[in-house]
Amino acid sequence: PLAEDCTYLACDVLQPMIDFLNAFFESYRINGQAFACDLTSCIPNEHVQVAFLLKTLPLLDQIDKTLSRRLLEGIQAEHILVSYPAKSLGGRSKGMPANYTTAFYRLIEGLNFKVEAFTFPTEIAFLLSRWNMDQAEFEAIIEHTRKSRKYRELNLPEETLQDMLTAEAALGGSKAEVTQRFRK
Repeated sequence: PLAEDCTYLACDVLQPMIDFLNAFFESYRINGQAFACDLTSCIPNEHVQVAFLLKTLPLLDQIDKTLSRRLLEGIQAEHILVSYPAKSLGGRSKGMPANYTTAFYRLIEGLNFKVEAFTFPTEIAFLLSRWNMDQAEFEAIIEHTRKSRKYRELNLPEETLQDMLTAEAALGGSKAEVTQRFRK
């Protein structure tokens, strides 16, 4: 839950939307500020509890296929809520949920996020939560695994171990739970 005294920050590329949001915040006495920001050229550097990227990534992908990943990697948020349309403007599904879900999981491959998926009649959403294992913990788990008999028998390359640990981290849970699953 958000703190009662939280500040809402919003960015948009269109000045009329910025003006609307600032007027809304003022009218409803919400501690908030909207500002101009073009996500194709810069990522806001404010640290926030949650960032909402509602139906934003498909638009960025139309401009540059690398923007969405750079945004997810660079945005300073503990949680990121990403959504995609589930239907066209005409109300047809056209396989959009399946296509966007597949594309989304490809997009976040290798990133340290716990993911929760949600489906709504007109939208699909993914809540990304950062899984903050520091490099020393990551390396300690890899080192412990390298010493195991199972690892010696499998003789997996280190990159494969790192990818496997990252995948386990994306499933979520405590560090102990992730470590236990990974070592199996």
